[in-house]
Amino acid sequence: AAASGRGTLVSWSVVHPRDGGPVAVPALVELQEGPWLATGLRLADAGELAELHAGQPVAAEFIRPADGVSYPVFCPVGTPA
Repeated sequence: AAASGRGTLVSWSVVHPRDGGPVAVPALVELQEGPWLATGLRLADAGELAELHAGQPVAAEFIRPADGVSYPVFCPVGTPA
């Protein structure tokens, strides 16, 4: 069965880097199909941090590094990064 790529934000944390790099947002997402997935959030800008809330709809987007395996991150619905 194919996965929908949609889910609901359950929990998240904000990790601020020491050396001024980008903020990381590890998250727990409940997939529309039922399982929970430990993943990361990709936000369009830092202002979206204040708008995150439990129960928020999210959608998968895949990161495809040149030298590695693709992996999913999730974006708040309506605000793809």
